[in-house]
Amino acid sequence: MKEFTFLRAWAACLASLAVFPLVACGEAAEARYATVAEAAAAGAFSHGWLPVWIPAEATAIREAHDVANQAVMVRFQIPKGAALRLLPECEARSGREVPPPPLRRSWWPDDVPHGGWNTPRSFSYKQCVKQFVAHSSDSGEVFVWSLGS
Repeated sequence: MKEFTFLRAWAACLASLAVFPLVACGEAAEARYATVAEAAAAGAFSHGWLPVWIPAEATAIREAHDVANQAVMVRFQIPKGAALRLLPECEARSGREVPPPPLRRSWWPDDVPHGGWNTPRSFSYKQCVKQFVAHSSDSGEVFVWSLGS
């Protein structure tokens, strides 16, 4: 009987070592889509990784998310000079007022958000409830991030 209890305890210990690193580190995933239609077909909107308000003409969509805490980062391109139509609850913010993105990715530029220092690119920032948005009408670049839970 003692041997059986010892084996169960040993198995539980090994199982916890396999599970806890995943819980502690989270599970980050990343995807690329050429168009909004491609992203929709892959389920990126239905899973909540992409905001529903992304314009139909958006291209070069990249997203990264952490499954454990629901943190998300999104980058996409719209035509230069095009207006970005956001939800009514979005409010203007300065680059100093928005937090940094929750994940580190090579495709995310160091100057978004710029934190108040000078940068050659001009972004307007918005906070849309729990999402933050940076948009450059000069280049058509759009960056969206949420910190998760």
